[in-house]
Amino acid sequence: MNDLVRVIPHGLGLINPDENALIRKWGEEAFGQLEICKQFKYHCGADYCVLAYCGEVFVGFAAVSKREVSVGGEPVSMGCVGGVITSPDYRKMGYGSIVMNEVKRLIYDALNCEIGGLLCEEQTVPFYEKLGWARSCEAALVERDGGKVEWPEAFMYHAASDFEIDGREIDLCGLPW
Repeated sequence: MNDLVRVIPHGLGLINPDENALIRKWGEEAFGQLEICKQFKYHCGADYCVLAYCGEVFVGFAAVSKREVSVGGEPVSMGCVGGVITSPDYRKMGYGSIVMNEVKRLIYDALNCEIGGLLCEEQTVPFYEKLGWARSCEAALVERDGGKVEWPEAFMYHAASDFEIDGREIDLCGLPW
């Protein structure tokens, strides 16, 4: 297998149109009918995009952006991970793990964040746990309709150090991503 990961700085605008169309197609297939996706407006944009390839075939994607959030009332720099998707034909082959390992590197090395965070469905929690992400016992607050509401699914985080998040209010200080 000749796998390749490509990192694109400054986000989605620099991805070629064919790959961008695939990301949209996969996203619509995976997320388009989910009730939670219909309940929220989402932050668009990314500081980095990670693209995975099997040979020359584009097979996976994730976006990551830096945001200042509040944990227990203290400001924290978070690498916010979103849009994690793998081509249906290449799922359960390790490409999601390859993408997420590169995302973790970007969170700490390129964005210099204290922690990484992601919002996901309950059914994907075991995948992220296998990669070292932890599910928060606390609900994460996000913006909706001009106010703050609890994210109704799972909020997961990854910390390079012994950063403790549980038992502290988590305010993601903006729209979900």
